[in-house]
Amino acid sequence: MEANYANETLIGRDFSNADLRGANFNGADLRGANFNGADLSLAYFVGADLRGANFENAVLDGAFLSGAKVGSANFQKASLREAMLGDMDPALEDPLDPPATFAEANLTGAVFRNVDLNGVALYRANLTHAYLYEAHLSGADLRGAVLDGAKVKRLSLSSNSTAELTADYASKESLLPGSESPAPLSPGEEE
Repeated sequence: MEANYANETLIGRDFSNADLRGANFNGADLRGANFNGADLSLAYFVGADLRGANFENAVLDGAFLSGAKVGSANFQKASLREAMLGDMDPALEDPLDPPATFAEANLTGAVFRNVDLNGVALYRANLTHAYLYEAHLSGADLRGAVLDGAKVKRLSLSSNSTAELTADYASKESLLPGSESPAPLSPGEEE
């Protein structure tokens, strides 16, 4: 039986390395919760408040995060293969907080629909075969991101952002079938 935490207040709770496959966190307040290394495959976070939560190295394959508040959440090196990320809210609780990060995350086949990713770190993320429908990427950090086979529809980028230059490179190089060229790193940046 899957755990049911729907609509509960679990601020700062430690779920690190827990097996929570299929758990229901819909509408839960999980601000600052720690899911480091947890298995959250097929878990539900619809409408949950995940601001400041730590999902580093967690497995969220096939998870549902539609409508979740993810401002300053850490998904670095997490696996979100085929996760549903529609209508996520990246707004910050405090304007001084860092934006959400999906740096080095595995987002293969993930669905981003109607998502504002302004300022979100997608540095070296694997977005192979991801779906980016009505995604707003102005100011997003896409350096080194892999976009092979990604599907893009109504993508929004600002006119002079790093994200636009990187996404433009990716759409010309990485989106071509068989391409193995990741987007370039900034001058002087190490692999």
